[in-house]
Amino acid sequence: MPAQSPELASAAVPAAAAARAPARPGATDPIEAERERIERVSARDGVEQARAWARRTLALYRTAVLDHEHYAHTAAYRRRFIESYLELKRFVRGVPAPTPGPAAQVVQASPDGLRGGSDGTAGV
Repeated sequence: MPAQSPELASAAVPAAAAARAPARPGATDPIEAERERIERVSARDGVEQARAWARRTLALYRTAVLDHEHYAHTAAYRRRFIESYLELKRFVRGVPAPTPGPAAQVVQASPDGLRGGSDGTAGV
């Protein structure tokens, strides 16, 4: 079989397969990436179809992480797949996504620049 050009080779990969893998290391946060994907699928197909998609994706991610030959088993990707898996599992179970705690919130200074909250606290 003759070698394909990079353009043809990339066109041969189905879009669904490319969308399955969690973001590569150094890319966006895998949890946020999964939340965005869940929102897109839910908006397009409805929540129940999105849950069915999430169940199928959970099975794929679990199989990939446990397969020693799959790149998802490597140190560079394993954590990202597991984080994505946990976010999908949360969605399937109907558990709302956690909101950032006080430590993750940005503290805004008051106009005088000394206090964050009106009660003199740091605004957290």
